[in-house]
Amino acid sequence: MKKGDCSMNKKALVEALIFASKGISLKKLVRVLKIDEQEILKIIGDIEKEYSREEHGIELREVEGRYRFYTKKELGEYVEKLLKKSFSRLTANQLEVVVIIAMNGPLTKSEIDEMRGKDSSNIVRTLYRMGVVRRRRAGRRIRYDLSKSFKESAVYEEISRILRGGDNG
Repeated sequence: MKKGDCSMNKKALVEALIFASKGISLKKLVRVLKIDEQEILKIIGDIEKEYSREEHGIELREVEGRYRFYTKKELGEYVEKLLKKSFSRLTANQLEVVVIIAMNGPLTKSEIDEMRGKDSSNIVRTLYRMGVVRRRRAGRRIRYDLSKSFKESAVYEEISRILRGGDNG
């Protein structure tokens, strides 16, 4: 394949860009590849179908408008053991704070407290130590947002699906 010539294997190109970007929008794929949106959607459908087969440990999914490869749910516990980052053991109170942040964007601790109706100091501190939230200074205030690694986790994906109304049992 010649540089700049994507006619030979468009599927391989789309797959490589999704993999290398760790999440890419349809709009960006169209812009980078200069391929019609409908054609890219067909290619993405083919890739999703291929990776849904049992012999693959990963699958292609669209989350929040970005296409990305994810570990299949049934293999997640093995990957978590490898990475030693298990977000799946969050308590109900920790999940409550995570959902509040997910729904409302970066918040100060006092804003979180106000939404919960009680102090969240220990929970926010624990979530920070676990790598679930990150802190950003905004003037004299500290805002808490979900960390990039948490947003890439299966737990976040499940929370997002439920918040979008996709919890069909």
